[in-house]
Amino acid sequence: MNRHYRENGQIAVMMVLSIVAIIGFAALAIDGGMIYADRRNAQNVADASSLAGALSIVKGNKVISTVKSAAFARAAADGFDNDTTSNIVTVNYPYDGSSNYIEVIIQSKVDTSLVNVVYSGEIWNTVESVAHVIEDGPIFEGQALVSTSPHANPGIDFNGNGQIKITGGGIFSNSDANTPPSSISANKGATSGSVHVDGGSVSSVGYFREQPAGTIYPSPVAGAEPQGLPPVPEPVCGSPVNDPKVQPSQTKTIDPGTFKSITNKGHLLLKPGFYCLEGDFKSNGGIVEVDGPSPVPGSPTPGVFIFMKSGLFDLGGNTDVKLWAPMPNQVVLTTTDGEKQYDYAGMLIYASPTNSNVVYITGGSTVNYTGTIYAPASTCNVGGNSGNVGLLSSQVICDTIKTFGTAEIDINYDDSFLHIVPPAIESFH
Repeated sequence: MNRHYRENGQIAVMMVLSIVAIIGFAALAIDGGMIYADRRNAQNVADASSLAGALSIVKGNKVISTVKSAAFARAAADGFDNDTTSNIVTVNYPYDGSSNYIEVIIQSKVDTSLVNVVYSGEIWNTVESVAHVIEDGPIFEGQALVSTSPHANPGIDFNGNGQIKITGGGIFSNSDANTPPSSISANKGATSGSVHVDGGSVSSVGYFREQPAGTIYPSPVAGAEPQGLPPVPEPVCGSPVNDPKVQPSQTKTIDPGTFKSITNKGHLLLKPGFYCLEGDFKSNGGIVEVDGPSPVPGSPTPGVFIFMKSGLFDLGGNTDVKLWAPMPNQVVLTTTDGEKQYDYAGMLIYASPTNSNVVYITGGSTVNYTGTIYAPASTCNVGGNSGNVGLLSSQVICDTIKTFGTAEIDINYDDSFLHIVPPAIESFH
């Protein structure tokens, strides 16, 4: 009889333990789902709230109370009213010492049903969202010559015997290369100071090498923070209309449009507007210029926007070039990222981020480029063996940059002629 009672007692204990386990699994399944759903909802609201505060910043209002009120109002509209009982909303602005960052933290109490059988405490979710406002300005503001590659060795390669003079802006290499030839490499045959920057700095993420020492003035400074690429949308191109070829001693004026290629050996005049190239844009001698008056500071004139969807850009070393970018509201195009309208004012040459063909900026007796040259996947070869490469009020931004030859390269950085990227907001948590 005692053995029978002991067995009955063991079965009862096992049943109780089994019931507790079943309740635990049920609590995990039911309340776990509730906790996960609440966390997702709180995160979505935190993201929306930080973006609401950031939007206030974009509109030019950086008053602390106004930015915070915008974030709190959005959270309250989505059910998180900061009552400190069921939810707590914290807005930190400025955040991380910057008035362009805002942080929103939401703590949300979860009403559970079964988990209290095995746990008596309250269940809270805590989520965070940070929004960063990227203000409008030129791509890589303050830099006239930029290599965007994060690892190229070298990112910028100065070669040849020509002088390079940059006024009003600096030089920046985004490469983290630390072994020869390094992030910035100078192997010049000219005298000391053959790369001269006036009004800007020379900086790189990785190391730099000068042969001989003093080739670059001022001396480069390594250890800069790596930079990401600002978003510049690609324009939608139409169907190719023709394949113009200009022969020697011939003068031809062409209208804006989409082209399989453009080849010039004579005198090519481009009417102001948008030119999309699905193949090469090449010239060997002759003249390539905008059909219209040149811009002057304070008096912009209609220019051209050349989009290299594919193919290389090479207006050879014997070609006289006079090209300038469009003025504001002249070239506003539909883009490939959601059918938006985008103003390409100040953008002279844009090689698609999927186009890795070389961009040649080479010098003849007279070469003038005014506007932003942006080729984030291309190597840009800049130089020539005679005359002057005059990048007037320009900015050259490429995956990698190589200079060559004996020509003098003059770059005058003036952001009034350059492409201005509109403000943007990025969110992370």
